[in-house]
Amino acid sequence: MEFKTKYNYGKQSEKDSLKDLQKFFCQDLKHDPQKYAHFDFVSAKCMVELKSRRDCSLSYDEDSKRIVFSGKRSGPDDLLFDKVKLDFVQNCQRMYPNDDREYYVVWKIDGRYFKWKVEFNDENKDIYHYWIPEKMEKVQREDGNDYRVKVVRVFIENIQECIIADS
Repeated sequence: MEFKTKYNYGKQSEKDSLKDLQKFFCQDLKHDPQKYAHFDFVSAKCMVELKSRRDCSLSYDEDSKRIVFSGKRSGPDDLLFDKVKLDFVQNCQRMYPNDDREYYVVWKIDGRYFKWKVEFNDENKDIYHYWIPEKMEKVQREDGNDYRVKVVRVFIENIQECIIADS
């Protein structure tokens, strides 16, 4: 898919998704005005990164009784995002330890939203939310150029579907 088409799709998805994301997080989220912001939406209580995926699909696995993702940028057991976003959260928490803001990555797939509240692995307690492959992945950035970047693959059991609460 041509870069400009993918870029425009992502930007349009951000516009189309804002009201849904405000309902999911019960926050007055606003689109971050910075062109190269690490997270697309911000509020005093949370930051949300939206990953809209057309190259990923959903299916239901009867044996495991769970949703399975498949596609170029996912596996059956994980969804990914750029590691630089995880680094950003870690730096924010280090610099502002009293800030109780929550950070989320949300994937929009087949018109449905799936969220992961950013939580770090705790090797001492044998708790793992994600893994980081050694091999770098090729991605296209806003400037249209290809880059090799580190990614984070979040295990599927840590990802929840976003459901709009009844008012």
